[in-house]
Amino acid sequence: MAFPSTSVLDSFNRANNADLGANWTPTVLVGDSELQVVSNQAGYADVDSSFRDEYWNAVTFGPDCEVYYTVATKPLVTTPVYLFLRLQSPGTSGVDGYYCEIINQVGTDDGGIYRLDDGTFTQLGASLSQEWADGDGLGFEAIGSTIKAYRRSSGTWSELASRTDATYGSAGNIGIGINGNTPRLDDFG
Repeated sequence: MAFPSTSVLDSFNRANNADLGANWTPTVLVGDSELQVVSNQAGYADVDSSFRDEYWNAVTFGPDCEVYYTVATKPLVTTPVYLFLRLQSPGTSGVDGYYCEIINQVGTDDGGIYRLDDGTFTQLGASLSQEWADGDGLGFEAIGSTIKAYRRSSGTWSELASRTDATYGSAGNIGIGINGNTPRLDDFG
């Protein structure tokens, strides 16, 4: 099956705002902060080094589901942008689900696929070593016990990694996140 199979849910094409809007709830992880709409993208406007994440509250997806966005502007070196899927109890210390990140590095960028158990991350398999550019897409998919990460470059999606984990197999929320005020995200689906 081609990735992605669903359309964009939020293009963020609206006036700058102190939050992402009614379909979003801050935060996924306890202690993190909310995102903002900044110049028709999700990000944060002020100088800041906080982790910021939110989940889509309009509907839950799954158990087979996907989530993706465009990384319009990469984060600073050693900081991530990330996605969540199959989230259970987001915004609490008992949050569970799956998480995928890319971390900007001086050399080849890094990242990984993780399981989230009561707010604690467990990496599934090896790191994702892949150079990213502004405008690339990050995608994340769960079908049955198969969890996959994707990258879109020059308009084409390709699979980065596949992991197997059956811990969380029910429908849940999807979400997005950044670290700091540099990254900008667009076209969330």
